[in-house]
Amino acid sequence: MRVAPQERPRAQGQLRHPRLPAPRAEQGRLLVAQNARDRHPGQLRDDLGESVDVLCVKGSGWDLASIEPEGLPALRIDSLRALRRLAALDDAAMVNAQRTRMLDQSGPNPSVETLLHAFLPHKFVDHSHADAILALVDQPEARQLVEEVFGPALPIWKVGGLDEALERANASQFGLGSSIWTRDLTAATLAAERLEAGYTWINSGQIIYDELPFGGFGESGLGKEHGNEALDYYQESKAVVVKTVRAT
Repeated sequence: MRVAPQERPRAQGQLRHPRLPAPRAEQGRLLVAQNARDRHPGQLRDDLGESVDVLCVKGSGWDLASIEPEGLPALRIDSLRALRRLAALDDAAMVNAQRTRMLDQSGPNPSVETLLHAFLPHKFVDHSHADAILALVDQPEARQLVEEVFGPALPIWKVGGLDEALERANASQFGLGSSIWTRDLTAATLAAERLEAGYTWINSGQIIYDELPFGGFGESGLGKEHGNEALDYYQESKAVVVKTVRAT
């Protein structure tokens, strides 16, 4: 089992922005299933020290693969929701309305989906742009592709131990990637060996390294990309047997 070099750990306290919550940045970066209802504060303090109900939304120009808390500007959500009373709102007015409701004017422009997020009655709203979905559903094998990427459901299971967790994980017909989160590195190493997935991350973000082979098990594809194994696709194996003859 080859191990890729890890990035230098972030110094304690370096991730958190004094005004913005970090948990959603972490979830956006890792894309893991978790119950985060109690981790998002929902309220921040303004410049007068008063608690304000806010909406933290992705700022324009930030990528979810590397977003930090400062990429999630906070806006006064009650004032945002009041905009529903307007009969119309053009683009320039929308941008101005969003910026004037920001707690910190030095932050990035809030996403164009800010009002949609404010109007929906949910604690968290994660969305994807349509072109990423259409790239899958426009294919002949659309259902298989969509279920492989997103799954027909995203359950969270409580398991009795490592054996049950591995049994459930390996019950899938797909096996592209997997991740393990634990303080017990001995158990993590054992789980990595038994997981039927082509790529396994242990306490790490889902980063693809060029020096390691990338490819799935089961119905998650054939062959490998990256690493020396990627060259096998362009080669043909041949067995040659030679019987030596003694000189007389």
